[in-house]
Amino acid sequence: MSKYINHSIALLLAVALGSCSNDDDDKNALTVSGIMDGHEYVDLGLPNGICWATYNVGANSITEHGDFFAWGETTPKDDYSWDSYKFVYSSRNPSDSVLKKYTLTSVNILYPFDCKGTLDPEDDAATANWGGRWKMPSQPDMVKLYSNCTWEWTYSYKNSGTSGYIGTSKINGNQIFLPAAGHTNGKRVDLYAEEASFFTSTLSGNDKNALFALFNKDSSGDFSKNTSKRHLGRQIRPVFQRE
Repeated sequence: MSKYINHSIALLLAVALGSCSNDDDDKNALTVSGIMDGHEYVDLGLPNGICWATYNVGANSITEHGDFFAWGETTPKDDYSWDSYKFVYSSRNPSDSVLKKYTLTSVNILYPFDCKGTLDPEDDAATANWGGRWKMPSQPDMVKLYSNCTWEWTYSYKNSGTSGYIGTSKINGNQIFLPAAGHTNGKRVDLYAEEASFFTSTLSGNDKNALFALFNKDSSGDFSKNTSKRHLGRQIRPVFQRE
């Protein structure tokens, strides 16, 4: 079982939410706390005991964007539309399409509602690709991340040329970086270098939609209210439970 080291680090000077970063970061701030099942993580000291990966599924470093995934799919693809979505039974129109899994209502006797509001491990892109204890964050996990960090926008994280949001833990001063890769809709990428968005493992009240976390260069999102059509492609940032 992995051991965890408690790092005593001075809390960084809080930066106003939504301000632009000059990348003059505190050199003592940790962005990597250790390795779990072959992947780096950062321990932000969050009260729910969740540790966050330092990069996205499909990436190999903090500044790489990684892959896009439709909600409940575990491999990237070229077309993120309703007719290519794994769990669609019929119809290209999201308003009247019938879903095969993760349904809260049913209009087709072939696929009665299953009342599943959270992804099974086999449909979790983090678990399927990284294995071990890694999983996609739940909506409450995202809320804890959002509320326990201060956030600042950077146009070039550590002079890498990658834009996104830097989160600094209010608890231990460690940092996480969320690159702004945008999202995919059909075959196009929207809001590249302007938006960082990540699917959670949680459905919204409407079974056509899932909850996701959103940051853009103008403001940070409220994780508890953002919903996305399931077929759109968004990034996945894995987490695991600290013991």
